[in-house]
Amino acid sequence: HISPLANGKGISMTGTFVLSLDTELAWGTMDKGGFRKYRGHLEKTRRNIESLLALLERYEIPATWAFVGHLLLESCRRETAGADPHPDVLTAQFPWYDRPWHYHDPAGNRQSDPFWYGDDILDLVREATPGHEVGCHTFSHLPLNDPAVSRDIAASQVRRCCELAADRGIQLESFVYPRNRVAHLDVLAQEGFTCYRGPERSWYGGLPGPLGRGGHFVYRLLGMTPPVYRDL
Repeated sequence: HISPLANGKGISMTGTFVLSLDTELAWGTMDKGGFRKYRGHLEKTRRNIESLLALLERYEIPATWAFVGHLLLESCRRETAGADPHPDVLTAQFPWYDRPWHYHDPAGNRQSDPFWYGDDILDLVREATPGHEVGCHTFSHLPLNDPAVSRDIAASQVRRCCELAADRGIQLESFVYPRNRVAHLDVLAQEGFTCYRGPERSWYGGLPGPLGRGGHFVYRLLGMTPPVYRDL
């Protein structure tokens, strides 16, 4: 569900189908089992991205690739042992996560730790045809809707992404929330974003836990027509 941001600019949109792809490597798994559960998936990611880009080129379909900002780096480092390698990017301490958010950051480089850096993936996307959009997925996949995430933290995560993109001549306009958890829309407007991806409206969206997941599975299995939003 792609929504325009109310940022003071008049927005007129015709009917549009949007293909948005979360591009996050290990950053999307570290609080969900990490390498223990997803190493096999991560090892195939680059090969799968190449295949998907070839398929999109074949059918002339452009997509939005929402990058975790850290992937735009080729390397990073810690000033001292145990220090946050990105002290300029604010994070939060969550009661449900027993360590600092950047704890698993290897503070290395793409060659030694390819699951944490993805500047080569960015190059693949930018060089592919038809032209694809590069979007933002926060700097380190921080769940922005958590009560522990203040406006300043959200702004720091988003602003660092914009800086890294600008260094490569990219202006970010589309935002994809980690796990589609929407919050701090005013931060996006402030940083120049024009739209964001939110939760899909569905008959199963309000169902609790397993029922919602089951509804989602059935919906995808049957290939049902996705919802159309008339308020865009």
